[in-house]
Amino acid sequence: MMAVYLATFAFGTVVLAGTWMVGADKAGDHHGGDKPAELAGWLPFVSLRFWTFGAATFGLTGGLVSLLPVGEPVPAVLATVVGGAIGVIAASAFRWVGRDVVTSSPSLARFVGEQARVVVAVRPGRSGRVALLTDAGRFELPAVSADLAALEHGDTVLIADVREGVADVTRLRAGATAGPVSIAEGSDRAG
Repeated sequence: MMAVYLATFAFGTVVLAGTWMVGADKAGDHHGGDKPAELAGWLPFVSLRFWTFGAATFGLTGGLVSLLPVGEPVPAVLATVVGGAIGVIAASAFRWVGRDVVTSSPSLARFVGEQARVVVAVRPGRSGRVALLTDAGRFELPAVSADLAALEHGDTVLIADVREGVADVTRLRAGATAGPVSIAEGSDRAG
């Protein structure tokens, strides 16, 4: 039975580590773990997270309890209960965290009046991207042209307003300054 415990521990650990390393958990359950659960009214055992956390915990618990001087049904039962409980807790926790919508739109208003540099060209009727330097480092946000003019990559602009996370920008005339902009051209993305 030790081989089963080690195999499930290895499987669960490899899947969890692989998911973490490729960043699939950054914006939710991209590997499809909870999508069928939404259709079923959410049952934790249809979540991939339930199975990966449960398998890793089942294997670890079963392996460790098997090292104790107890009879064989005890490690299997204990591993099943602990693995199932951890699986349900993990699936529930990720589902709960995924429900929260975090927005930084109210704090984006602090950028009004700041200079930025166009990193993806802004065209009339199409948004682009601008970058500006903050105390926390370089910050990019989507942008549209407030005066409906085309803005090219590298143009210096003034952020006139920020609505729903999108900056309304206008080109600064030569010699006009509203604050320092020093964004390395080599780090900008071409538009």
